[in-house]
Amino acid sequence: MRALMVVFALAVASSATAVSQGQSLTGKQAVLKDSKGKGQDAAHCAKRFAKHADKDMKKCPADPLPPPPPQLPPPTSSGGCVSSGPGTGSGTIGGQVFKDQDPWPFLGGWCVQLLDASGAVVAMAVTSDTSLDSDNDNFTFKGVAAGTYTVCEIVANTWSLDYPSASYACGSGGYSVPVTDGSGAGFIWFGNLP
Repeated sequence: MRALMVVFALAVASSATAVSQGQSLTGKQAVLKDSKGKGQDAAHCAKRFAKHADKDMKKCPADPLPPPPPQLPPPTSSGGCVSSGPGTGSGTIGGQVFKDQDPWPFLGGWCVQLLDASGAVVAMAVTSDTSLDSDNDNFTFKGVAAGTYTVCEIVANTWSLDYPSASYACGSGGYSVPVTDGSGAGFIWFGNLP
């Protein structure tokens, strides 16, 4: 009999804890109601108002909370950027544009520029949100002729270039990359923070 009383006391205590934390005994979020029967959760009320805007919602407040805004994709810097390659040589340049925060995801849709020794843009690459090759690059320039180039990133609005530093953004500088015929240059990394 004593064991049965202990089991009953434990069941009552866990039920009281669940209710005090706003959960019903079924695990769903409990909705407390006032003396007028109002108290539907905001999501339910918004759904009802959207379906029946012309009706009186007895259990919902007169001015329901608006639904949360839709999730927007991260901004990109590729406005007007079109992937193009110099195409006259046999060298390659590759690298990554990523969010400089664990788990360091690729940022797709960003623009990386390849400038020749005079500072003229000779190619552009739009980054991918997935790896493009076995080197785990999300942008590449192929057909690069022998010479020394600058590789820079156009930083998206509301973001900042964190790695290696802001001075590697287009207009401020970039990586100086020597290329010889048939060679590949890699580890051109741009880490960004919102």
